[in-house]
Amino acid sequence: MSPDVKPSRVYIDVTNECPLRCLHCCTGSGIRGEDELELSEIIHLIDQVYDMHVTNVVFSGGEPMMRADLPVMLEHARSKGMNVTLLTSGILVDGEWARLLTRLGIRAKVSLDGVSPETHDFLRGKGSFEKLLRAIECFHVSGFENLAVHFTIHRKNLSELTKLEKFLPRLGIRNLMVG
Repeated sequence: MSPDVKPSRVYIDVTNECPLRCLHCCTGSGIRGEDELELSEIIHLIDQVYDMHVTNVVFSGGEPMMRADLPVMLEHARSKGMNVTLLTSGILVDGEWARLLTRLGIRAKVSLDGVSPETHDFLRGKGSFEKLLRAIECFHVSGFENLAVHFTIHRKNLSELTKLEKFLPRLGIRNLMVG
C-alpha cells in the first residue's frame, strides 16, 4: 500500500459469539471461538490502527456486546480520538448500555429487517423485533443521537422498503443503510 493511501475505516470483529441464529449470517456466528483475541491483543490492535492514522474503527462480530470487556475497547479507541461505530443486532441494548454509548460518543448501527415482527423475526428469530424496539427506546431515553439502521432485503420484506419512509421517523431513526 502506498504511504499516502490508508484505509478510511477498520472493522474489528471482537467475537464470533452471538445469541441469534440469523438465516443470512455471513460470518456463521454462534459460539465464541477458541482462538478469539484477548482484550490486551485487541487494545494492541486498536493502537496499531491508530498508528496507521486511521480515524474510524467499527466494532462488530458476531454480537460484539457479548464481550464483557467491550466497554474497555470502546473507551480505549475513543480516548485516542477515534470515531467509533458499534454494529449490533441491538437486542442486548438496555438503559445502561445506551447511557454508556451516549457518554462515549459512540455511533451505533442496529439491524432492522422488517416493519413487523413477522418479517424481521423471519431472519433473526422470534422475539428479536420487540427486543430491538425496546433497545431503540433505550437509546432515545439516554439522549443517543448517532443511531442508524441497517435493513437487509429479502423476499419477505422487499415490499416493506417503501414503508420505511413512515416507520423509521416514528422510531426517531434518520439514517438508513440497505443491503
